[in-house]
Amino acid sequence: MLTIREHDLKLVLANRKNMIGLKPVWENVLTIIAGIFYLPEALAVENCVWRIVLFAVGVIVVGYGVIGLCCCRYTTKTLYKEIAAMNIVSSSIVAMRKPLAGRSNELFVYWDEGWGCWFFPNRRSTPDIEDDSRDLINYLNTQFDVPVGDCTLHLKTTGEESKKSTEHGGELRHYAYRFYEGNLSSMPSSWESSDTEFEVAGHRCRWMTLDAMLADPVINQRNHYVIATVRDNL
Repeated sequence: MLTIREHDLKLVLANRKNMIGLKPVWENVLTIIAGIFYLPEALAVENCVWRIVLFAVGVIVVGYGVIGLCCCRYTTKTLYKEIAAMNIVSSSIVAMRKPLAGRSNELFVYWDEGWGCWFFPNRRSTPDIEDDSRDLINYLNTQFDVPVGDCTLHLKTTGEESKKSTEHGGELRHYAYRFYEGNLSSMPSSWESSDTEFEVAGHRCRWMTLDAMLADPVINQRNHYVIATVRDNL
């Protein structure tokens, strides 16, 4: 399902309405015909210099029409790709401090294969806020062994950004975020480790401060907006 702002959709449709269908095809065909008829007229000119100039103009007109006919046709498939690129990816992000450690500066992160860096637990947002919170807790339970009854979530803020996605070959994507603060009443048993990294349900996990995340050049380059928003609102 695509999520696109109505204003943006109307704008792209208005800009492309004359570029789809038979109209641009006929325009290029007529350009080619006009150029072909122009060539004999150019050859009939007595002055040698003007004959060459006008003949060259005719060739350019024909070439322009051929290029437009073969290479520049705007199809419904092209339009769909342009609209799909405007799709808004809704993502819910959870920042969880280390439980039973007061106002700890360390937050729970995992190695996100798609982004290729340490990142907060996240999933596609469910449209309804209450359902989203419930689905997030279930996600934390299945993916990171967080007991459902030991976790509460508080929506802190929302935000949007456009950036290139490493998950999709560097394509420009538009993201709409919901930022949640997650509070744990106890440390999940699978998280108790003296090592810097530990594994939970097949995920590489660790604790990191926001300063450490911003100091990491890869994390900062790929997810600076998210980290900075968590820093300013948690």
